[in-house]
Amino acid sequence: MKSKLSLMLSLMVCGSAVFSQAGNQNQENSQPRNPALEHLKKIDSFEEKDKTSPPPENPVLFVGSSTIAMWEGKKLSEQMSPIPVLCRGVGGTTTKFQVDNFDRLTLKYHPKIIVYYAGDNDIGKNLKAKPETPFEGFKKYAELVKEKLPDTKIIYISIKPSIQRKDTWPIMVKANGMIKAFCESDPARTSYFDISGIILKPDGEPDPSLFAKDGLHMNQECYTRIAEKLKPLIQKISGQKAE
Repeated sequence: MKSKLSLMLSLMVCGSAVFSQAGNQNQENSQPRNPALEHLKKIDSFEEKDKTSPPPENPVLFVGSSTIAMWEGKKLSEQMSPIPVLCRGVGGTTTKFQVDNFDRLTLKYHPKIIVYYAGDNDIGKNLKAKPETPFEGFKKYAELVKEKLPDTKIIYISIKPSIQRKDTWPIMVKANGMIKAFCESDPARTSYFDISGIILKPDGEPDPSLFAKDGLHMNQECYTRIAEKLKPLIQKISGQKAE
């Protein structure tokens, strides 16, 4: 009788432990995402990559949000060859992120030219977003470049029109206008590169054939068209002869 009771107690304890372990595992799996932590881990991964595959000296540095991050898989190096490029985009980030992580994402590479795309996520789908937010974010970034990398030039790629964020496009247009004026106030250091003409159809609507299924991110064809116009500008600024 005692042996049966002991066996039953043992099974109950084991079952409780298994249930508790499963519960903890489910709780871990249900933890909400922490984008801020994920973004910093992405920078960590860049730094690990730099140890095993050293980046080129004084590259043309592509920085920003997912529009930049995804370009690496869309033949960026091939499109820009023989220009030495380095892609350090972090998806889902804002202009503030570029400022807060300037030393780790920009300064350490001592780029000759920076190709910058951020501001899209500053506005997103928020109809109450202010165009001043991406403008002020980029302005702070440009001031850091001027202070810490005085010989570096910046090409600002305009915030793109997209199908998914069509409702906030008017806010983005205002932000682009403010940033364009800022770039034109210091043409020796900053250039404004407008991609809206590449993406918009004659009727003013984003061309669906240039987007991924989500209606937000650009597809290979869109990147190719942008690269064809961007590369000569990079070559001009860097003093290289256009092909």
